Order: sequence, then structure tokens, then C-alpha cells
Amino acid sequence: SPVQGSLTPPDVRWFDNATTPLNTAYATAGVNGPSPVYKTDLSTLTAFAYLSPATQSPQRTRQGTFSSSSNAYMNGGSTNVPQSNMRSNTDKLVYSTDTTSRLPGSNTPIVLLGHNGIADAKSGWFWGGNTHGTPDNGNQTTLYKLTFSTDAMSTSPARMTAGNYYMSSTNSVNAAYTFSGQTYSTNTQKMTFSTESCSMLPAQVPSGIYNHASAIGNQ
Repeated sequence: SPVQGSLTPPDVRWFDNATTPLNTAYATAGVNGPSPVYKTDLSTLTAFAYLSPATQSPQRTRQGTFSSSSNAYMNGGSTNVPQSNMRSNTDKLVYSTDTTSRLPGSNTPIVLLGHNGIADAKSGWFWGGNTHGTPDNGNQTTLYKLTFSTDAMSTSPARMTAGNYYMSSTNSVNAAYTFSGQTYSTNTQKMTFSTESCSMLPAQVPSGIYNHASAIGNQ
């Protein structure tokens, strides 16, 4: 890159020294049998390929996910409803090997489904989600933070202004945004990474939506 000048490749980004990420996308889901993981090459838009070594166990749907420059993290979800089938597990998918493993020391303190993930270069956060009654039904305001360098899970000092689930999220390098969902209707909330603080924004979506797609990460 121009920033590196005469440095030897591979290129690295100036703000976190990460190498150029793979131009691929991954998808995981499943309630009928183990959760399959599929991969597609974005440069050619070839069809999804099934990655058997990356299969999650047990199968889970409605998970929260985020990504670092080298790994994907998948948390919670449910094999079905009610809450007895929900999970607090965190799984890690390593892009260089296309394999998935459980991180037994990185569970969230409570079971969650319908939550979202957001991430900057050093950490990822799970926010929102539904517990189906424990401790309450869908009004989750706590954020859980995973530090990429250690894969350690902790409770973030950030708190959502109001809890939400089945919402949509996106983030820039500096902040994350979530909107709509079961609780927020047309509202939008922001989390600033540098201060780990949340605020409700005046921005409104035209109509309430939920179970919508998200676009996160800054790889």
C-alpha cells in the first residue's frame, strides 16, 4: 500500500496492521440437523460450498454473529423454543482453515436468541436478544464483549437505552447502529466504540421491521 512505502508485502492496514482479508462470505443456520456452514467466493460469486469441518454442534438458529479480520464468532441461538433449548455457547470459525470450534470459556452469562453482533478492529459485542423469560422477555440492555486477542468474554459497561431483539445492525470503524426490531419499532440506537456508550438517535426508519438482515464488521 502507499502507506507502507517500500515495505515488503503483504499489505497491511494502517490502523490495525491487519493483512488483506479474504474476499469470501460465510453463512450458517439450521434447525434440521447440525448447523451447516456455507462459503462463497465474492470475487467470482460462485455458489455456496458446504464446509463440513465448520459445522456447528448442536444445531442452532437465530444466533448473534460478528467477525474479526481472521475469524467469525457465533453465539447463542436455539435448537427450538422454549428456553430450555436455548444456548449461551460461543463458537469460533477460523477463516484460514474453515474449521469451527467451541470456546467453552467464552459463553455469555445468559442464553440469548435474536441478538446481533457488532465489531471494531479489536473487539466484538453482542447486543439485544431475547431470553424467553429469564430474566425477562426480550428487554435485554446488557452488551457482552469479546476481545479478539484473548477470545475472552466480558460484560461491557455499555447499556442500551432500551432492550431489543430481532433487530438489524451495522457498524463503521468508530460506531455501531441498530434499528427497528420487536421493541424499537422505527427507532435507531448508536454505540460508540471508544467510550462503550449507547444513545438513541433522532434518525427513524420509515416503518417498523424485524427479523431483518444486518451488515457488520470493518474487515
